[in-house]
Amino acid sequence: QVTFFATRHGFDAATQLSADRLVKPLAEGALAGRVRCQFESVWGEAATHEAITEVLARKDAKAPAFLFTASHGMGFPLGHADQRTQQGALLCQNWAGPKAGAIARSQYFAGTDVPDSANVAGLFAFMFACFGGGTPARDRFAHKPGTQPPALAEAAFAAALPQRLLAHPGGGALGCIAHVDRAWNHSIVQAGAG
Repeated sequence: QVTFFATRHGFDAATQLSADRLVKPLAEGALAGRVRCQFESVWGEAATHEAITEVLARKDAKAPAFLFTASHGMGFPLGHADQRTQQGALLCQNWAGPKAGAIARSQYFAGTDVPDSANVAGLFAFMFACFGGGTPARDRFAHKPGTQPPALAEAAFAAALPQRLLAHPGGGALGCIAHVDRAWNHSIVQAGAG
């Protein structure tokens, strides 16, 4: 079982790009027939906090062996109390957008949301999200050449969600691949391409 979890917000070009140009071709292309797996898409409006929780709780043949997620990853400022535990958490479809105010805790899926009863033993996860794998100490993207890159964190650290999956008390995931730092559109389409 291969499960694709992809948010797609009508107000957000980044998740439209990752859903339409990354996840959709993978989930609906010829790949499924070539690898002889069952493909499932939890896409757009279906990609909620509740949905990812349900996917990880499955104990039957629908339990994913490979989970591919594409969403925004949560980012917290230097010194924020939640940075270490929630940075890189998956921002779900429940998010109402930047004009709706602060992001509610129920709108993103963090390591603490993976219950002890989850079925992740043998899972392999690929998370396309900013800070999904970790955060470097310094921001090497948003600075002027010749200047000291601003601090993102007191020290570089691995994200809590993949750590929780890998060290799950019910049997850990086999592996996780995720971004350290930000995920960029260039990871999906070549710079300048439409």
